[in-house]
Amino acid sequence: LDKRKGCAVHGVRRLIQDRAPGFCTTDAFVEGIREVARRGLPFELCIRSHACPEQCADVLELVRQVPEGVFILDHMGKPGVAARHFDPWADFITRLAGFPNCYCTVSGLVTEASHPEW
Repeated sequence: LDKRKGCAVHGVRRLIQDRAPGFCTTDAFVEGIREVARRGLPFELCIRSHACPEQCADVLELVRQVPEGVFILDHMGKPGVAARHFDPWADFITRLAGFPNCYCTVSGLVTEASHPEW
């Protein structure tokens, strides 16, 4: 990150979705996100809330621990669109919206849908 001057780096993404619950709340991970924030870069959170709802709590804890950071939740956290299962995602997204430093993308939300029924 220190060598990015003159580069077109505008943010950092680490896929959390395939990692075990608790991965993004380890001390080393949180410190890494603080480094990202110190450099003025946003951090993109990519989780599958329908497949691993524990990651929702982890994301909330990470955001709480790094209030100086800017977070972007990719694909709105990939709720269970295909199965039309929105719990506990609805509570999670409502709580995340309470943080002024959090944003969402919707771009990949359709990848979770049942396309014939979409």
